[in-house]
Amino acid sequence: MERSFDDLPNLYEYNSNYCTANYSYHGGRDIEVSFYQSKFYTHDNLIKLKNIKDQITSLSMQNMPLKDEDILFIATLSHLKKLNLNYTSLKINQLGPLQNLKELKPISFQHDRFRDSRRNSSSPPENWL
Repeated sequence: MERSFDDLPNLYEYNSNYCTANYSYHGGRDIEVSFYQSKFYTHDNLIKLKNIKDQITSLSMQNMPLKDEDILFIATLSHLKKLNLNYTSLKINQLGPLQNLKELKPISFQHDRFRDSRRNSSSPPENWL
């Protein structure tokens, strides 16, 4: 059976100077999304992805000023496998909703707030989720 690409959404409307949305590979259904330019980020930018949320497998929100409402939306990306939250404004206790993402493997979450002189480590505490 020959595969038709007509049923795949056109990602043009999801791309801007501050966000890229691309298929992971030609002919695939998986979508990778990256946000840029934190001073132009709003929650509405993330919500625009709702029509393709079931196809998003990789999301980079590095340096974005994220809030609880953003994490709640990200937690609805049921096929998310890779998430970059490096240097966001989030605290580790805000990541709880992500526990329900069964396919999510790596979460990048680097932040100076993890620095603890007693542990001399920048890693998150054990069992943080």
